[in-house]
Amino acid sequence: MKLKQHLLASALCVLPFAASAADLPVKAPYSPVAVAVPFTWTGFYVGGSAGLISQKTTGTDINGLWDSPGDTWGVPGISGLFGINVGYNYQLSNNIVLGLEADIAWSGLNNTSTNFDITGTGFSVSSKLSSLGTVRGRIGYAFNRALVYATGGFAFGHVENATAILRGDPAYYNVSTSGMQTGWTVGGGLEYAVTNNWTVRAETLYVDLGAKTTGVNDCGCTFGFKNTYTIGRFGLNYKF
Repeated sequence: MKLKQHLLASALCVLPFAASAADLPVKAPYSPVAVAVPFTWTGFYVGGSAGLISQKTTGTDINGLWDSPGDTWGVPGISGLFGINVGYNYQLSNNIVLGLEADIAWSGLNNTSTNFDITGTGFSVSSKLSSLGTVRGRIGYAFNRALVYATGGFAFGHVENATAILRGDPAYYNVSTSGMQTGWTVGGGLEYAVTNNWTVRAETLYVDLGAKTTGVNDCGCTFGFKNTYTIGRFGLNYKF
């Protein structure tokens, strides 16, 4: 009988504390806060580009084919340029971005300059660029999603140069070159990451594919060409 009384008394003592505990606020479950991952330029990318290319080719009469030895004639021109590219960037902790890029592009450059020698005989100087490629290093500074960069490196292209008489014996006067020429390129641009994967860019390049001398024709004459180009283009890249 006494045991039952003690148990009852203990229960009555606990009840007020249980009621108070029920009134305490319930702590909300922990919900982790999403932290935005900073954008980085590090990674491989592929893309394409389109723009314009202008040429400033000059032809030099080395030993008097058309006029006095050393006379030069220009072959200006402009055309569209379409290409593809692949590259890799690595962003350092100080926001410097180092990269390497290779590209190949196709051009419609095919221009001719008509001239006249001291006798009034017409002749043409022409130059054609069908393809152009580069392998370039890049260095830039990243302002978060905006990248300002300089670039330069090796350039190569398939070039056809020629000079031809507009009347008379073509075999006697005409000379030409055709084949792959190599040189260098330098330029710069601005690239912006629209999303974490897609970037757009505007870029300019100066390309020098060196000098090329024609073979000797039937009159024993040669002609030299200097092929330089300026490129302005827009690009779209996918970054992995």
